[in-house]
Amino acid sequence: MSKRIVSRFAWNLPCYLEYRAWLYKAKIINLSLNGLLIEAVIPGYREDDDGVIIIIGGKKIDCRVVRKEKNLIGLQYEYMDIDTLLTIKEKLIEFSGDKDLVEEEFTLLLEGGENV
Repeated sequence: MSKRIVSRFAWNLPCYLEYRAWLYKAKIINLSLNGLLIEAVIPGYREDDDGVIIIIGGKKIDCRVVRKEKNLIGLQYEYMDIDTLLTIKEKLIEFSGDKDLVEEEFTLLLEGGENV
């Protein structure tokens, strides 16, 4: 298992989670350039179903479930449009106050770094 080098920042933001064509209210607990941690209740969730969609402000982000513990769900981004990615990057700069760190992690992400 590789060590995570990407920074995560707390972000208490309501969103929606789409699972099997149903929408569920959720809350983003923290996020990074690689993924996010949300809090949600998903009735009937099965471990072998790992694809979900997060909807924030009308933008859809395809995600893969990487861990689930009770109501906390760790997600890794699979696909999002460039505008959404850039918005997340700007929010991370705002939260961290460390533009250089976020820019470095963003460059690693674009280069396909394994730990990002």
